[in-house]
Amino acid sequence: MAHEILSAKLCELDRKTGRLHSRIQLSETGSWEEIQREVASMRRECEEERISLQNRMRFSRFRPAARIAGAFDEIVEILERTGKEIRQSSETGQNQEMLPEEKILLAEYMLDFALQAADQALLTSLEAIAGQMIEPNQEEAKTQ
Repeated sequence: MAHEILSAKLCELDRKTGRLHSRIQLSETGSWEEIQREVASMRRECEEERISLQNRMRFSRFRPAARIAGAFDEIVEILERTGKEIRQSSETGQNQEMLPEEKILLAEYMLDFALQAADQALLTSLEAIAGQMIEPNQEEAKTQ
């Protein structure tokens, strides 16, 4: 059962990664208007997914899910606060938008953190799968 659930999540991750690639490619060839539409679309998607995830976790029968949802809320709050602080202390001056180069560096670091989060999810997945398996030594002890 764990393999099917995790495979489904990996397929979802693959699909989203594919969309990330296509959106970045669009940014290389698209017009300003097309990119602005993508920005608006992505903002809506992010908000919808955030709300959906929060609701799934809050109403989950898995008790630690509520704690994870709370941690997620804290992370979002920290990211929003940090983004605001970065914009205010940007090299462009107080309360102005970040330079495009600064935003690209920020996006690069955020992708690095996303990769680290994916690695942590993989580690947890492997630990869960290993926990469902019976060690060969335990199997031998049961048969003797």
